[in-house]
Amino acid sequence: MNKWLAIPAAVGGLAAAGAAWQAVEGRRDRRRFPPPGELFTLPDGRRLHAIGRDGPRVSELTVRSSADPAPGGRARSGAAAPTVVFEAALAASSIGWEQVLPGVAADAPVFTYDRAGMGWSDAPPRGAGGPRTGREMVEDLRALLAVAGVPRPIILVGHSYGGLLARLYTALYPREVAGLVLVDAAAPEQWTEISAQDRLRLKVGRHLAGRGVWAARLGVARLVMELALARRAGGASGPGAGAPELTTSADGADVRGAAAARGAVAGAEPRRAARPAPETAARAVVTAVTFGILGPSDRGLLTPVAQLSPAMRQTLARLWIQPKFYAGIRQQLAALPGLAAEVQARERPLAIPVGVISASEPSPQRIAEQERAARLSPLGWHVVAPPCGHWVQLDQPECVIAAVRRVVAQARA
Repeated sequence: MNKWLAIPAAVGGLAAAGAAWQAVEGRRDRRRFPPPGELFTLPDGRRLHAIGRDGPRVSELTVRSSADPAPGGRARSGAAAPTVVFEAALAASSIGWEQVLPGVAADAPVFTYDRAGMGWSDAPPRGAGGPRTGREMVEDLRALLAVAGVPRPIILVGHSYGGLLARLYTALYPREVAGLVLVDAAAPEQWTEISAQDRLRLKVGRHLAGRGVWAARLGVARLVMELALARRAGGASGPGAGAPELTTSADGADVRGAAAARGAVAGAEPRRAARPAPETAARAVVTAVTFGILGPSDRGLLTPVAQLSPAMRQTLARLWIQPKFYAGIRQQLAALPGLAAEVQARERPLAIPVGVISASEPSPQRIAEQERAARLSPLGWHVVAPPCGHWVQLDQPECVIAAVRRVVAQARA
């Protein structure tokens, strides 16, 4: 065979083998790491994963079955408090709330879910009309609440990017929201007056996420993970070559950094202790997928793996090697400027409690942004969390639990 034909044939063969390997191992992962909650089918046929807990009267983790009839979906036991619904950060999932849910569920029903592409939810729709919008993500949540039988009004808790979605939901459907908690949330003004540098970061981020889709689809991401796990099993003491250190963002820059593709890993303070193997593997994957081009200013993004339970660390390493994960990131990044603009255009003064939490040591600009959010309502308030990074719910879960309980109490008053 002509050598010029042999090279593309070999590349094609490797790509086909990698894709087949990813498909087989992906099915195996789905059996080994099943969803902790329930998959709900939306009217368009897509499935979103959600975890519910019915509060102090019911100790079950999952939402009730369809045997409990209710208008519009499944029933939940009666409780005086509104259901607390959690919106995760960019490229994050229900996993990020694991340390908060039990504490909040002692006072109120809780409900957390995975946006399209994240966690155990189906991949986002491609859509012939272009990238998905923030409003479409809000409508996904609203449809999910209906299918799951979650009664309105609800209390929305949004972290980072999820804070923008929570604010848009409240602006679009004010009668359906009884309270709002913003956990070091992104501010719309960050992205409506976007600099040329941040616009470039968004563009690069979408490109890198697109690269991640193919790296995962062809088994490259899985190969990196397996090599990292093998290296740790063989006695290597540090992260995979070039893997960024764990860091956290205290000034809301996580969303700006996420613009660089969410391929980063979290933080500001390097951790000296050796990382667990799943953490090393997961971070090696995103570093390889983005070719290691993201600097410290672009970190604060992926869930801080070391602060999760050991079981969730194992699970997260597998979730980050799925093509739908990177497809979801790409769509969320593409929607960001429009989402921020729609929040600003539609938001009106509120008459519900609004609690705002800032990560510790916020900049003056960050304080001003958070204070403006608190002033959306005369019942609003703003607190600065004890020493922590951007992932307040993992660094200081008791602070988030206390804030949610405070808003629940205000809503019930």
